[in-house]
Amino acid sequence: MNKLCGIIGLLLGGFLLWGVKQKWRWLVDPSEDLSPFYSQAFLKSYFGPDAPRIFAKFLGIGAIVLGSVFILFG
Repeated sequence: MNKLCGIIGLLLGGFLLWGVKQKWRWLVDPSEDLSPFYSQAFLKSYFGPDAPRIFAKFLGIGAIVLGSVFILFG
């Protein structure tokens, strides 16, 4: 089970980092009108236009690290 969680973590992290690299609008530049409902829009409206990109990179790297730990030690 831990290895499955690790694989999901690796896939999710890779998906997030790929989205940041490709500059997917819904991920790195969401509409600020959605800020009450969508975390990336909230980050953009309160912390500036670079915050969603930085947050998505942080989550992607964290998911890859955690997935790797689950695979290696799980």
